Amino acid sequence: LKESQDRQIDLYLAIIGQINKLSQARNQKFIIGFLKAENAWFNGRYSNEKIVERLSGMGIEVIDLTLAPSAEQLSRDYYIHPLDRHPSAKANEVRAKLLKQYLEKGFDL
Repeated sequence: LKESQDRQIDLYLAIIGQINKLSQARNQKFIIGFLKAENAWFNGRYSNEKIVERLSGMGIEVIDLTLAPSAEQLSRDYYIHPLDRHPSAKANEVRAKLLKQYLEKGFDL
């Protein structure tokens, strides 16, 4: 009974595309830290992989910050409560370290 969310994701991708164009016009490097959604969240033609594919197709660098092969496999240490899967302090710390490593490697600091 769940409605397709394709139009919402199309809008999300269009907004991200505009942000990318603005960043390019300003000679800025635009990178997306992507957190996979649970597969059951999707209803329509999109999936985590298709979204990342579309973003990459726009020339946007995408870093997978899910911290697991899938959202369903995310360690309990990385979210605050089984009923509230917002990131824990530990998840934020690990993601910050991954971003730091990525940026240092990419910019040869």
